[in-house]
Amino acid sequence: MKFAPLILLMVIMSTASPAGLAQTGAPTEGTVVGNPTLDVVATENQLSWGDDQSLTLVVENTGTLLRGGPERFERQVTTARNLRVEVVTERLDQELADSVIFQSGDALVGEIGRGTATPVSLSVDVTDTLSPGTYQIPLRLTYQYTAVVRYGDGDPLYTDRTTTQRVTIPLVVADRPQLAVTAPSSPQLSPGENGTLSFTLSNTGTQNATDIGLTVSADTPVHFGDARTRQISFFVPDLAPEANRTLTAPVAVQTMAMPSTYLLRISTVYTTPTGFERTSDQFRFGLEVVTNETEANAELSDTVVPYSVRSGDYS
Repeated sequence: MKFAPLILLMVIMSTASPAGLAQTGAPTEGTVVGNPTLDVVATENQLSWGDDQSLTLVVENTGTLLRGGPERFERQVTTARNLRVEVVTERLDQELADSVIFQSGDALVGEIGRGTATPVSLSVDVTDTLSPGTYQIPLRLTYQYTAVVRYGDGDPLYTDRTTTQRVTIPLVVADRPQLAVTAPSSPQLSPGENGTLSFTLSNTGTQNATDIGLTVSADTPVHFGDARTRQISFFVPDLAPEANRTLTAPVAVQTMAMPSTYLLRISTVYTTPTGFERTSDQFRFGLEVVTNETEANAELSDTVVPYSVRSGDYS
C-alpha cells in the first residue's frame, strides 16, 4: 500500500499532459501588425558636367513588426509592394531646376521585403552652369503594403494601405577643368590667298588643365601652313581656371575654291589634376571664302561651344 500515492500521481500526470501541450502550441487565431521601413542611400552620386550620367541609389527595407504571428503574415506586413521612386522636380531649387535634367526621373522597383536592399539608377544630365558643390535632390517613394492581418478559422483578413514617403539624397558636382574655344576673327580670304587663323582657348572650369593638346582640322579647300596640310596641332602645358590662351595658325585657300563658308573643327585632350585624361567634344566654326571683288573683313563665328565629358572618378 505504500506505493499507491506514486501510482496515483503518475495517473494524474498522464491525464493532464495533452491539455498542457495544447496550451503551449501556436495560437489558432490572432492579429499581425507591422509596416515596411524604407531608407534611401546614395552610393554613386558624384557627377560631373556632361551627358548621360547615372545617379545610383540603394533602397533598404528594415521593416517594423508591431505584433507578431505566423512567419508568412509577418512577411506580409513588412513588405513594400509596387514601390516607385520619383524625383520631385517641382521641389527642386531653381538653380538645380535650371541646370539638372533627369532623363529618367522615376524608377519602378516592384517588391522589396524586410531585410533586403535594391539598387535604383536614375539617368541625369548636369549642365556646366551648375557650380561644383553638394545639392539635395527630393525623392518621393510610393508603395502599397498590408498593415494588419487577422487570421482564425476562416480565410485571413487583410488591411492594405498605400503610402507616400518623402526623402532627400545628396548630389555632388565635382570640381574639374572645362575648356572652351572662342574664335574671334581672321582676314576674309579669297581663292588663292593666305591669312592667319586666330582663336582663344579658355579654362572655364574650377581646376587646372595640363598637357593640353589641340588639333585644328579643315575641309577642302582650306589648308594650313606651307605644307598645305588640312590639320595642324598645338600644345599648351598648363591652363589655370579663368585663364585664356590665344593661338594662331597660318591658313590658306586653294585657287579653285568656290565662295562659301567652310567648316573648321578643333578637338581637345587634356589631363586633370588627379591624372585622368579627358577628351573634349569638337568645337566647330566656319571660315568664309569670298570672291576677289568683295572688300570686307570676315569673321569666324563667335559661338562658344561648351566642353563636356562623361562621368568619371574625380576622387
